[in-house]
Amino acid sequence: METKKHRSTISAIVLLTLLGSTSAQAVQQVEYADMKRAGANPVIVVTGQGNSYTNASSNKLTFHAQAKGRCTWANRYSSVAERLSKPNHQAQHSSDFLASNVIVSIHDGYKNKDRTWSSSMKPISISWTPDKTVRDAAVKSCNDKRDSLIKSGNPPQGRFQGTALVDQVMHQFSFECSTLVSLTPNQVKNFSVAHPIAVQCEKLAPIQATLKLKPTQALPMKIKHLAVVANPKNYSGVCPVNMTFKGTINTEGPGGEIHYRFLSNGKAITGFKSKTIAAGQVITHVSVTQSLDADNTSPQQGKTPKNTDIKMNQGGMQAQQPLGMAPTEKVTLEVRHNNQKRTAEDKYVLNCQQLKVAQLLPDVGGAGPELMPDMTSRQGIKIGQKSSNWGGQITLKQSDFTDTTPRGCLARFSYDAVNIGKADASGFNSRMRLSGKQLHLQKTMDLNKNQSKNISGQILLPAGKYPITASIDDSKAIDESNENNNIFKITVTVPDSCGGGMTPRPSPDATPAKAPRPRS
Repeated sequence: METKKHRSTISAIVLLTLLGSTSAQAVQQVEYADMKRAGANPVIVVTGQGNSYTNASSNKLTFHAQAKGRCTWANRYSSVAERLSKPNHQAQHSSDFLASNVIVSIHDGYKNKDRTWSSSMKPISISWTPDKTVRDAAVKSCNDKRDSLIKSGNPPQGRFQGTALVDQVMHQFSFECSTLVSLTPNQVKNFSVAHPIAVQCEKLAPIQATLKLKPTQALPMKIKHLAVVANPKNYSGVCPVNMTFKGTINTEGPGGEIHYRFLSNGKAITGFKSKTIAAGQVITHVSVTQSLDADNTSPQQGKTPKNTDIKMNQGGMQAQQPLGMAPTEKVTLEVRHNNQKRTAEDKYVLNCQQLKVAQLLPDVGGAGPELMPDMTSRQGIKIGQKSSNWGGQITLKQSDFTDTTPRGCLARFSYDAVNIGKADASGFNSRMRLSGKQLHLQKTMDLNKNQSKNISGQILLPAGKYPITASIDDSKAIDESNENNNIFKITVTVPDSCGGGMTPRPSPDATPAKAPRPRS
């Protein structure tokens, strides 16, 4: 009679024949397995006060993914697990992980013969409390991003997103299959993907003032005195000219971060810049060098007689002395620290003479204007993604801008300048204006005859509808065969979302037309 033991022996022999009688014979036990990252990335929240971020939350972070797996015939899944590890850590059966989670493990005396854990991608997740290394990286991300925004002239006003941490945590998935007779080693498929962590930088809290200060406690830093000096103090000559403004800031206290800017006649010539003052530092120096001309001076500057006459003497060609001095201009240094705001002023003289020497051409049988350059523009202008011929209109949308600042939106632009004359031109400027205020300046341009170049850059536009003027050879440095084809206008409409605190009013371009000159 066939015994139960005999039947078990026969079954074992059959399985050995199918699976291989020795562990040296390779047996494919995993039919398929896969894993991918899914859902929103975990978020670590960073806080601070005053001028820096210092703390990252230690709340548990949850990492989401999807996975699937199936064993081949006559095998079963014995373990399905996921883990978190440091980058470059190889998945293995050990406890050397940031976090470990056995999703399912089958050890039931070989009674369960299931082959499929999941035939389609199945949600999985694992939670972990971030360690000090990750928290420190999140704090650095917020401080670096804040410094970058301040340097770009757009300091953060509230919450913002830091740079995501992409090199801190690896998410691993492990799918294991075993034979039913346990005569061959189990086969394990491991998957590992980098799992980013989003960084949320909260609004910096103000430093809480202490009502009663102990004698040993230091008082907050205080701005005691400011001074600013213009160099040169009295200038008369050809413009534009480089003016240097030097400021001195006297402080007392434990140190801190200040923000400062320079203004000329009430108009900002720089955005706010930041500077850290060390504890115990008393005197701090700041400076800026700015190229100024008549457009940067007070409104009365235009009334100053400008010398355009040339006289001949034995010393050669010289400019006549100006009829009068320019009015006094004003430079302002503005400094802010927490709730403190201080300003200092200095006065200087800027008398711009637009000196221009006529081209001395030989008499070659009436050849005059035929051998002169002639600059103009033919292709129109492009702002953001919108284009138009000169004299037309452009309506901009938020998608046309590269960034938004408290003073308006930033947009890329380009327009062409072409020399249709018979001679080369060099050393001239092209300028864009909004209601007389400079938007962009392209310096020292060169155009050979029949040559065309694109003038491009970035301009700051406040909300509103207004004309923009482009002027090629703006300072009239080049004698041209046609002086009446250098100024072009376009009307732009900027959405209210750009802000800027002002709505510019259309005004005629203030650039004076050049009077015809007699040729010698």
